[in-house]
Amino acid sequence: MRATSAWILSVWNDYFYRRRDPTVCSWIRVGLGSLLALYHAVVLPRAELFYGGQGVLSFDASRDFVDPDHWTLFVWLPDDTGMATALVALAMIQGILLAIGLASRFQAVCLYLLVYSLNYRNPLRDS
Repeated sequence: MRATSAWILSVWNDYFYRRRDPTVCSWIRVGLGSLLALYHAVVLPRAELFYGGQGVLSFDASRDFVDPDHWTLFVWLPDDTGMATALVALAMIQGILLAIGLASRFQAVCLYLLVYSLNYRNPLRDS
């Protein structure tokens, strides 16, 4: 039993604490930022259809469809015609900034909030 626990501890320490080349993390950051920027660039011309108040799914219907207790940015922002386009454009710009590496931690948190909010605004768009 001690040999097994020592082996598990050894594998754990090797996986999490061994020195690694940081370029792998950089390539993952660049890939994720590029993918998010490209996705939001494709969705941008149709943002009002997917996320707008007059689009496929109204805000109240999306709250009832998903869960009325989920917090999103759409709860605080006005439900006008340009807000969905502005949020998708902001997500595209932040994806580019994440790929470049400009304040990447801040961009990652903001992109998480934007993607989360957009996903819960219209969960049917990826179906």
